[in-house]
Amino acid sequence: MENIKLAEGRTSKSFNPFKVADVSDLPQEDSSSEEVVCTEQQDAQATLGKRKLQTKSELFQPLKKTTAKKMRAYSRNVCRDFLPLNCISGISISYRYDRNLHTTLPKLKRIHKQRDPIQFNKKSEKPQAKVWQSMSINDLAKVLKCDVDDIFECIMTTKYADLFENVSDKIEDISLIVHIVRQFGYRCDVVGKPSSKINFSTLIKSSNTDEELDASPLPLPPLEQCKPRPPVVTIMGHVDHGKTTLLDSLRHSHIVDEEFGAITQHIGAFSVTDMVILVVAADDGVMEQTVESIRMAQESHVPIVVAVNKCDKFGVDLDRVKRQLLEYDVVGEQYGGDVQIIPISALKGTNLDLLCDAVLTQADLMELVADYEGPVEGVVLESKTAHGQGKVCFALVKRGCLRKGVVLVAGSCWCKVRSLFDENKVELKMATPSFPVEITGWKGDEIPSAGEEILQVENERRAKQVTNLRKKKQLINKALDEKNIIDQRRAEERLEYLKIRERKLQFGYIRYDPQADYRRKKEVISSSDGPILPFVLKADVDGSLEAILDVYRTYNSTKCNFDLVHFGIGDVTENDLEIADTFKAAVAFAAIIFCFNVSIGQKEKALADSKAIQLRKHNVIYSLIDDFKKELNSRLPPVSKEIIIGEGTVIREFMVSDIGRKKVPVAGCSVKKGVLTKNDRIRFIRNGEVIYDGSVISMRREKDLVSSSQVGQEVGIKIENRDVRFNEDDQVICYKLVEEQQYIDWSPTGF
Repeated sequence: MENIKLAEGRTSKSFNPFKVADVSDLPQEDSSSEEVVCTEQQDAQATLGKRKLQTKSELFQPLKKTTAKKMRAYSRNVCRDFLPLNCISGISISYRYDRNLHTTLPKLKRIHKQRDPIQFNKKSEKPQAKVWQSMSINDLAKVLKCDVDDIFECIMTTKYADLFENVSDKIEDISLIVHIVRQFGYRCDVVGKPSSKINFSTLIKSSNTDEELDASPLPLPPLEQCKPRPPVVTIMGHVDHGKTTLLDSLRHSHIVDEEFGAITQHIGAFSVTDMVILVVAADDGVMEQTVESIRMAQESHVPIVVAVNKCDKFGVDLDRVKRQLLEYDVVGEQYGGDVQIIPISALKGTNLDLLCDAVLTQADLMELVADYEGPVEGVVLESKTAHGQGKVCFALVKRGCLRKGVVLVAGSCWCKVRSLFDENKVELKMATPSFPVEITGWKGDEIPSAGEEILQVENERRAKQVTNLRKKKQLINKALDEKNIIDQRRAEERLEYLKIRERKLQFGYIRYDPQADYRRKKEVISSSDGPILPFVLKADVDGSLEAILDVYRTYNSTKCNFDLVHFGIGDVTENDLEIADTFKAAVAFAAIIFCFNVSIGQKEKALADSKAIQLRKHNVIYSLIDDFKKELNSRLPPVSKEIIIGEGTVIREFMVSDIGRKKVPVAGCSVKKGVLTKNDRIRFIRNGEVIYDGSVISMRREKDLVSSSQVGQEVGIKIENRDVRFNEDDQVICYKLVEEQQYIDWSPTGF
């Protein structure tokens, strides 16, 4: 092609959709020259060496909105050997057409999709002011941290100067509020009215004020007005070491009736326990739950009296038990400590008088006293719903004398005492400190929980006031807890949103849907089809229910999940059966109902049978937990386990004729251990890597087909995969797969 010459001031009439980025990027020539001739070789050097090419997105700017027909016409015009680029100051540049520019419409669309990273301007560093519509001038001054006179001066410069006179006047026009905020150098953030949101600081302040109206224990009177009280004793120890037998023996002994009748036999918290009788079997010694009982007593700083039970058995070693107790800082008086260790036989009643003397001696050392004249105080040990009595609370009196007609509060519950009973269901007229008693007459939908403090109040009106205040405080605490959870989740979602936003901006996208990632996560979580055990739990009293729930909270196995859909106190009802039956649609079977020390009526049994709902009744917590573990194990699918039958090595490879006269490899093996069988699976290993794992087609010893080969024999093995080749000293393993039951890896402490 001829050289192109253009004089200064002239323009090229050739088709030219492109433009040069900068004149400075072009080859520079002598400024005195009016005309420049650029040959093809010079043009190539200028293009490849010094000219900075534009990006593809800029080159194809005219083609962003075109059709296929226009594209074909455009390609015919621009696909030439030389293309004029532009004429700037009389300089004409031409270069050989790059083949990358000869493209198709789909490729152009992919090019246009490539975007440059998006960079936003730096946010303003001005402080932000939160305002809302119809806010008063006084509120606006507080937000802007200025005087109200400054607000009025700013309003005087606007058209609203005559509309506002008082600081309580409300500004209805949001544009005026925005104008004032900007005049004071703030960024405006329009929000809702504060009254439409929960003010947690106000709630906390009001709850602190309500604490003054709440009922609370009175300080103890002078010691001169107090009288001695019986000790509160807890009997602890390992399973089957004789705790129940000892308790029954103490109940029927004359010493208990005369001197030790006030020993508490039911207890739910160490806060009301004065001492612990630690029962240790002489034949078993210190066991797992014995250690746990010692730890709990030591953490609560409660004195211990050790009763070594079953001393009437032949061959028991009392010194061995004492030495075992030394390992856990339980030092007996024999070794210079202060712990009394009494050998007894709960079954035969041996040395029970010595044990009672030891307890009373420890009580004298502690100087236990109580106020018999003041208002009643106590603690809830158990609570339940009894047929014919309603809500019943088993409590321990700590102060005062409890009588019928007294108004009590415990947690968010209150009652006017209707009747009092002892542990033998004998009605009482009065209960003194350290005396366990059943209280009836509780009001409301709930019953007091174990560990709640019982306080006497003046009348029913005062009791309702106290319970309402406590319910209000519970709602505030619940709202605060939920707010903290919501804030935590918002922070996590905000962090995830920022990651997605940063990733999108790097690819040049502004519009995106971050919720798509969240929906995908939700689908993955909800699509989990692992084994699950839904169940309902019913217990006789609140203390039993709490103990079982504490065991369930220690569950940490990932093999099988469980879903506690409902739990409660009392007998099984039709509502419990309806709740269990709702899971048939979700998991194809109804939830199991575990019952602990509760009765099941004939009507409920018939309804459960008709709906195929399993009722599991237990009276011992150990059997309930074992049954629960067995049910979890039954939900697990079986696992395959390899059992090695025989081993051998490859002597050499043989090539034998197969169907169609094709040669296939056969492994000549020597059996070193066990048996190699045709009906089981075979595995060939070379240098620690498996080269084949599958079934066997045939086995031959010399020319005879065989089904197995013993130790010391040689056999030829033909496998399914004909591409596998064998080498000398390859390892051969024959095994079979058997299915075994899985078991959850969960063992709660003490079970």
